[in-house]
Amino acid sequence: PQEVSQTIEDRLRCQHSRATWSEDHLGPDASAEFDVGMRALLEPYAIDGKLTFKVQTRIEWGRLTR
Repeated sequence: PQEVSQTIEDRLRCQHSRATWSEDHLGPDASAEFDVGMRALLEPYAIDGKLTFKVQTRIEWGRLTR
């Protein structure tokens, strides 16, 4: 696992980069509501305004057999 650290603001921007939560898709009111809700959920886990978490990816290779 790789440790990642980012501000809450950066995390919100990351979430808005996803199609489902994009600001264009949500519109200005729902986007602002999303930010308020996410900020309230994330702030208790932030230290000095930053979230720190571990990210791990697993890739499996194989061949389909028929």
